[in-house]
Amino acid sequence: AQMSVQQNEEYIKSLGVHVLPTTFVYAGSRGLVETFAWGPFGLWIFKKRLTSLLNIYMDTETHRLADPSTLAAKHASITRTIPNKTQWHTANFCRGFEGLFALVVTFALVMRSETVRDLLLNFTAVE
Repeated sequence: AQMSVQQNEEYIKSLGVHVLPTTFVYAGSRGLVETFAWGPFGLWIFKKRLTSLLNIYMDTETHRLADPSTLAAKHASITRTIPNKTQWHTANFCRGFEGLFALVVTFALVMRSETVRDLLLNFTAVE
């Protein structure tokens, strides 16, 4: 499904989305088990967390959702992680810093290059 973020801002905020993209993970009748935001450079984080959730909520023999009684016995201490505002602000600061750093490095590479060929070689780290 597709939805305009600008035209549905209040609805999106009511879902608890503060950063795009945000992923909601549901596990059958257990409902929402995880919510996490990740940026363009965070695909490996997304894969790691998704793998972790699959290891928790999936039966390795049948490759289906684990039976809740088995799940409770196997993972008695599973709780849904809700990031607090400090974590959210820290994550956004780090994303902003990462973006700013990328812009500075890009600007430095552009200024250092004398020709388009040099610029392309700088970006590909080829001498």
